Amino acid sequence: ARRAPENKARVEHREAERQRRLEEVATIAEEAERERQRAEQGLDAIRKSVPYYYKLQEIVPSRKRLEKATFSSAVVPDAAYHNYNKDGLFRKTGFSSDQVCGDVRFKVIEALRSKGLRNSAYAATLLRSMNSHTLVNKNLHSTM
Repeated sequence: ARRAPENKARVEHREAERQRRLEEVATIAEEAERERQRAEQGLDAIRKSVPYYYKLQEIVPSRKRLEKATFSSAVVPDAAYHNYNKDGLFRKTGFSSDQVCGDVRFKVIEALRSKGLRNSAYAATLLRSMNSHTLVNKNLHSTM
């Protein structure tokens, strides 16, 4: 009972601190909102200075539009059936990595190399028997 005035003063102090913190948070939030509005006004000024900004906003991205032939590629005779997006610009004259890695001989050589048997007599015999009816691909031979 004798500490009631002390406790009351503490409670009032804590309540005043809480109110001060709430006001501080509200002030920070208001300042952030004002700063956001200032930034938006600056962006609007920039948008108004670009004459074609609103026209750019009307343009809708279209995958079909991106993949269709351009005027210059439409003039080329083979452009109608040559899709540069899928095939690339240059003709492939060699092997793709999928073709090389999918070849049985390559898989056998890799397995032999991983076991340390690549330069053994067994490997030479095995590879000779595999390549008896086909040309040997020199890229598959290595000194590793």
